[in-house]
Amino acid sequence: MRDFVIMTDSCCDLTDEMARELGIVVVPLSLQMGGQTYRNWLDGRDIAFQDFYSRIRAGETATTSAVSVGDFQEQMRAILSQGMDILYLSFSSGLSGSYDVSHIVAEQVQGQYPDMELHIVDTKLASVAEALLVYEAIRQREKGLTAHEMVAWAEEARYFVNALFMVDDLESLRRGGRIPDSVAYAGAKLDVKPLLTIDLEGKLSLKGV
Repeated sequence: MRDFVIMTDSCCDLTDEMARELGIVVVPLSLQMGGQTYRNWLDGRDIAFQDFYSRIRAGETATTSAVSVGDFQEQMRAILSQGMDILYLSFSSGLSGSYDVSHIVAEQVQGQYPDMELHIVDTKLASVAEALLVYEAIRQREKGLTAHEMVAWAEEARYFVNALFMVDDLESLRRGGRIPDSVAYAGAKLDVKPLLTIDLEGKLSLKGV
């Protein structure tokens, strides 16, 4: 059985220390704020978490981007060149373009390493729910599952993980196109805190208020 690396993205919300201890490779999503682009590393190296939230509270807006082609290429090549396969557990395709970008880059990169395996799984999850799946994937690898076997495991296990969360309002989710304008408008008029979840398609769904 050939060694393989578990890769995920910074949406997983693991701490940088945990990711390092578990040996997970994490590729960063990006955010744009104040005319500048910051990569969202788990340790907040491009923009400190405190600075980011302070600016948001002060009224600045931020938009997000999928993992870049360049970051995928750099990390995938580095792993494959060491003779290790890859299992990438992606942020939900229903909420980000990272899953689609990873497929495009994987096809390019794998042509340079035809003997290596590069597997991609849409977790249909985000944030701590994604992190829980990644954490359990490490345990499954320790039990001896191959990269190929892990794909089947992850595609089933993703439906046994979920999260419920609340936000102050729906405006940022509306701006990002993750919920319809009508839902955000209704939430604002009713002055409620929405209780959200991730549905089976990996999209945000209103669970309650």
